[in-house]
Amino acid sequence: MLRNYQAYLDRYAPDAVADWASLQANLPDTRDSTALIILALLLEDAPPSLDTLSDYWRERYTAKASIYRKYRLDYDRYTACWRSVYLSPVADSDHRPSRSIRNAIRVYHDLYLPMTDLLHDYAQLYLSDDAVPHKIATRGNRRRTHTDTPEGGKSNHDIELEAALHAIALKRPTDVIRGFFYTNTRNDVGFECTALIQQFSSMVDSSCRVLIVNPSPDMILHMRLSCAELCFVIPNAAIANLYQREFPHLTFIYLDSLITHPNRYDRLLVVARDLPTAKLMAACQLGTPTAQVLALIPEVSLTGCDSQLQGFLDTANYRIRKIITVPTALTQSKPRKKIILLADRCWQEDHVQLLCGRTDSNNTLFAIEKQLHHIPRDWLHRNMTIANLKAVASARNEQKSRQQEEARIYWFSPEIALRYTLQSNRKNRVAGKVYYRAILRPSDKRRKHGDRLSPIIEKGLRKRTASEVVTAIEDVAFDDRLVDVITADVLDRYKDQLPEMSLKTAWYCLRQQLLTQHTYQDHIARELFCGTEQAVSKLIIGNSKPEEYRQALGVLLPSKEHIPLKYWEQINLILNAAKSRQYIIYHPLSDYLPAIRTQASKRQREVRNALTKKTLEDDEERRIVDYLRSRMVAAEDGLWLLGLIAMFVLPNVREVLALRWMDFVGIANYGTYQLQIVNYLGNDGALKPTIDRSLRSYRCCPVPEFLASIILDYKQHLMTTYRLTDDQLAICPIIIERHALLKRTAHIKPCSLKLATTKCREYIQQAEIANNEIPLPSDTGEVMTSDLNQYHGNLFYTNLKYHLRHVCGFSESELCYVLGLAAPDTCAAHYCDYGYPALQQRMIKKMQRWTGRYLMPQQNIPPSHYNLEQAEGAYRKTITTQPTHTKCINISITPADNAYLGQGQLSLSSQYGVNAIIACIADKEDTKNE
Repeated sequence: MLRNYQAYLDRYAPDAVADWASLQANLPDTRDSTALIILALLLEDAPPSLDTLSDYWRERYTAKASIYRKYRLDYDRYTACWRSVYLSPVADSDHRPSRSIRNAIRVYHDLYLPMTDLLHDYAQLYLSDDAVPHKIATRGNRRRTHTDTPEGGKSNHDIELEAALHAIALKRPTDVIRGFFYTNTRNDVGFECTALIQQFSSMVDSSCRVLIVNPSPDMILHMRLSCAELCFVIPNAAIANLYQREFPHLTFIYLDSLITHPNRYDRLLVVARDLPTAKLMAACQLGTPTAQVLALIPEVSLTGCDSQLQGFLDTANYRIRKIITVPTALTQSKPRKKIILLADRCWQEDHVQLLCGRTDSNNTLFAIEKQLHHIPRDWLHRNMTIANLKAVASARNEQKSRQQEEARIYWFSPEIALRYTLQSNRKNRVAGKVYYRAILRPSDKRRKHGDRLSPIIEKGLRKRTASEVVTAIEDVAFDDRLVDVITADVLDRYKDQLPEMSLKTAWYCLRQQLLTQHTYQDHIARELFCGTEQAVSKLIIGNSKPEEYRQALGVLLPSKEHIPLKYWEQINLILNAAKSRQYIIYHPLSDYLPAIRTQASKRQREVRNALTKKTLEDDEERRIVDYLRSRMVAAEDGLWLLGLIAMFVLPNVREVLALRWMDFVGIANYGTYQLQIVNYLGNDGALKPTIDRSLRSYRCCPVPEFLASIILDYKQHLMTTYRLTDDQLAICPIIIERHALLKRTAHIKPCSLKLATTKCREYIQQAEIANNEIPLPSDTGEVMTSDLNQYHGNLFYTNLKYHLRHVCGFSESELCYVLGLAAPDTCAAHYCDYGYPALQQRMIKKMQRWTGRYLMPQQNIPPSHYNLEQAEGAYRKTITTQPTHTKCINISITPADNAYLGQGQLSLSSQYGVNAIIACIADKEDTKNE
């Protein structure tokens, strides 16, 4: 999220966010795009006078209350986010040291001793475990006056000095150093510990190594950074030792020892106080090749005549990237005019960004103005103050804006206008720049233009002619940097007039939602709205009539009488989305589209249903069976049985799910099995008797031998693994989701219909059916491409029906009985009992003609070559062969050359009762060639 924010701000409003951590904490939990919309809305206006914020916040929130509520931003959260973007609270810098510290300072002042001596004496007491009164007294004797009266070898001044030192010996070093050096006239810690640290925190992430140069005690106490390494550079060695004693978990180094320190720091913070700026900035040499430096320095250090700072930064390969002015009311140390300087080793631009900071009347808030000035880098060498640089840059920008041609308007839709400018002579090309301005409201009568809400986009707008640039603007509107901004502004401006929006504007605002729907086709929508003809774009979504839609489409399309259904479907998707988002209340085409759909697709449905795939090829069928057999070992449930039963016995999924182990019974005296269909799965997931549907639904379906053996093996596995008896297993469903459910056999529920349907489609996909797409015309001239091999309906049902009738040789009565259909004649309905064991066995034998190939794995037998003998004008050959299985034989005949491809008949006969006659007809072209 932080990376997206930074990329947005680099283009739109750099450094406008004062407190990143607070902003992220106050934003609602939402997507990055929504967060960027909220941030763009917050950055629309620069803050007014900081003393009237409460009225300003209420006014701004009320003006856009609907859109803020849409993004779950209430008033309290809005004000918190606004503060995080614009304001940095400045703490009170006034503090008073303790009485003992003030007394020690007074004693040293009375003796005309510098504070460095006081610090040295305090360090001796604090860092050493032994008392050192002799050293202190000796130093005091050297400084006493002739009027002192010694007592016991010590003067009164020595006694007073020693007492003052021992009174502060147990004080924390941070309190003592603050009292010694940070008086009210030299104290900037209030600004440093709040606004400055917030600016620096936005530059640091968890992987950075950070170096802080010349920090105050309060900065060390308030520094809370999530970084890989943190180090402090202290100018005085004694102070560094004191800090190290108080904070043993932190790292402190001397300023003079920087030469021996490695160059490994990514982010550096420098506070120029009490020492020359150039000396403190020497720590910048420890930065990596991608280092950034943020420094609070006096303005004269950068713009003064004798300034050495710029020369040092150039030598260290740093380039000044940004300058932020600091109000003098926030600083106490001299010189009062200070700036925040950002230098970057990766910055390659030839200009410096100048931003101005300001404060409120109470000096408790710090804000950065939104207006950004670009200063040429060489201007910094002209010995000009920051105020002069700002004035010259403002004057230059005003003059440049007057000289520039006023931006032209490109109407993307009746409500959306894009601004663009053209620049010629760009390497013999014409370049364009496009941006978006806010839509003015009726109350904004005094304003000529709305605020610019988007970055200036140039990519893709360099063409040969100006007309080509203008044509390319249509595609620029779909840039990710524009879509969210334009959508938010349009919905806010027309929040009370959404039904009066044009169809193109509604499509543009709903396009991100439509792209998630698989039936939406963006290229057809662009054909409707992004062409030169805008008749469809100008239709009003709230009150346009069906006839107006037909007339507008007739203007767009060459055939005015027959409008393809695909255009109506896309318009219907747009209107449905507009209704779901409450743009409109009534769908104007809801009663009109069903008739168009029926008329346009009637002939297509008839042709597709006649040609669509109904059966599986042998290879496709075998791939499914092999996949299901492989699941027998790895699966943790019995769902793999669903595919085998549906393919070879019972294609009705509801009846398969209702099967229990008591329904799988043997056929007496034959050693084969059948499935008794007594229940089906209802919509509520409960078992219901088939007698409620029809008498024919109650039946016994024969099970092929190979499938019966598989079911028996699975049953034995359940009984062995879970120690179940036949009685316990009898009431359990055959198709279950997990074996673990068998631990509670009395409460096992059948598998859900939704899961079973999904599994059946998965099994069909294992067949790897190739696509077979053909164009299907309709009466209206519309052409629809349809895949005839796509899974339409219950392919298991049509495949079983075909094989039982044409391969197994089932009679019509037997076929209707197995599939659960009405009997075709009176004899089958009233006199034939196909549940009789003998008839069941007969149907199983017939099914062996189809399923016998699965009794044993497929074998690759080497081909045999035979020469035919001519007799009585025909070629004859008697071949005797043994089947690869006792109940299945496969024979494949392939001619060795084209000599046997003439006209004639190929007759095959078998002792098993199978005879075949195949007619051979030669190609006419081949016959002529012979």
